[in-house]
Amino acid sequence: VAAGSIPASDLSPYIRRQIRLLGDSELGEQVNLLEKTGGERRTAREVMRAKYGEWVTSTALQTADSAQGRTIFLNLCASCHTFRGEGGKIGPDLTGRTSDAILQKVVDPSAQISPDYRLSIARTKDGRTIAGVIAERTSRTITFRSLAETVTVATDDILGIETSAQSIMPEGLFESLSRTQVRDLVGYLVG
Repeated sequence: VAAGSIPASDLSPYIRRQIRLLGDSELGEQVNLLEKTGGERRTAREVMRAKYGEWVTSTALQTADSAQGRTIFLNLCASCHTFRGEGGKIGPDLTGRTSDAILQKVVDPSAQISPDYRLSIARTKDGRTIAGVIAERTSRTITFRSLAETVTVATDDILGIETSAQSIMPEGLFESLSRTQVRDLVGYLVG
């Protein structure tokens, strides 16, 4: 990215977070340079919340295309979230959510996180870093579920586990969607 070989936009919020989890301070600083400071991010959140709020008014949602919304859900959200019994279990079930609740979570996913969906980062004796939500914990093992995989690790092999204050859902998920796509997705989820 620094050399201009690939655009910074190719590093999705998910990939940026994964790079930070490597624990390499130099790489982390380089990722931080791609992003704004915390205060600017807050202002950006407010701007994005207002923008998307205008896109999904009750009038706009009446014209939403549910079939397109379902397709967007399956491509963007279903790997982590369940809706009406369909999808993944890394994030909370979206069934019954209001448009306001959906926008709040998309714009600021770390504002309020249920303990069941907090990102946990484990460092193992063999040098691995495993990140995901803790799906199951027994006296002998801990199972981590991430977007990419489900990994079970013996508790004796874990050096330590950190629980992040950040949501596993990265910020900026709507940035790649058009106004119509946001309307269709939210319309599908609240319809």
